[in-house]
Amino acid sequence: MIGYFKDIQYQPRIDKKVLQSKLSFSKPPLESLLVTQIPIFFAIGTADENVPIESAYIVTIEFLRHGKNNLTFKQYVGFDHNALMVDESGHSVDRWNQVTDDFFNWLSKN
Repeated sequence: MIGYFKDIQYQPRIDKKVLQSKLSFSKPPLESLLVTQIPIFFAIGTADENVPIESAYIVTIEFLRHGKNNLTFKQYVGFDHNALMVDESGHSVDRWNQVTDDFFNWLSKN
């Protein structure tokens, strides 16, 4: 996989724009987030299989390390990427209302 991205960066083939757009989406957004001055609400479910929770921790740690205080980090225990949670009986329960309520409460204060 790393070789694929190196090829895009250093030896673009066929359609350079398409290949380089794939590479740009692969860039970590951390640098852009760190220069942002507006408040940021950053939420993740601990059962998210698309975005490792460790990635969220890295962002939070980097904000602290850079002395930034415009990041609000909220983790939702047991929620997946779509704010679904599996209950005791094994059924998926939609928790988007909780996430959006938290976001709008945060928004009203920021």
